Amino acid sequence: MLCNSWDVMEPICYFLTTSVNLWGLIYFVRFKKENRYDTLWEQITSRQKQKFYKTYAFDESRYKYLKKLVHGHTKDNAFK
Repeated sequence: MLCNSWDVMEPICYFLTTSVNLWGLIYFVRFKKENRYDTLWEQITSRQKQKFYKTYAFDESRYKYLKKLVHGHTKDNAFK
């Protein structure tokens, strides 16, 4: 007995769609963020940054302060 191609593909498509939707729901409940590539990328890079900061004893608050100081200085003197 030969099966039609849709008889094979219908359950595959159903389970694939259900799995993707379930993954999106679990991701949203766990991280309270939308399941999008940019939020996932932000989360991955954030973890890598934190690991880097911890490994090399990088002071992130000092970096942000200096960045704000330099940015404010260049912004004030831009049109003088």
